[in-house]
Amino acid sequence: MPVKDMSPDDRPTLPEVIEKLGFGFAQVRAGFIGGGVYFADGAELLLISAVTDSVADQWGMSPMQKGLVVTVVFVGILVGNFASGPLADSYGRRQLILLSFLGILVFSVLSSLTINFATLALVRFLVGAAFGLGQPAWNTLGAEMTPADWRGGGQG
Repeated sequence: MPVKDMSPDDRPTLPEVIEKLGFGFAQVRAGFIGGGVYFADGAELLLISAVTDSVADQWGMSPMQKGLVVTVVFVGILVGNFASGPLADSYGRRQLILLSFLGILVFSVLSSLTINFATLALVRFLVGAAFGLGQPAWNTLGAEMTPADWRGGGQG
């Protein structure tokens, strides 16, 4: 019997449908898209020290200022992680992941256009917040759309 002809009580739940369909292309595609948040975060971690050293030399930043430029990214991630749950519940996990990508793009470009320490620190905080918004949303979405037998390996 087609689902549209079933009564609401007889319709399968989303987890039941996911279990029946199993693991496939949809999960792989979503993994590349959602995992991109972690890829961008890794790229950030690889580049931040080199970029900070270069900017510090040009602007004559103190060691404390150099450390703060790096630290504010992690504080932003913390704030983004805390905000991610309620926002994802209100607006959807997919939308939050896409917003995360947009924030990473916009604030990373703005980072390259800053002209002083305070602006750089603010924009780097916002880059971190963008990372922080996307990571928990992807973890939850990835777990929700993966069949139970596959979840353990997909969660690290």
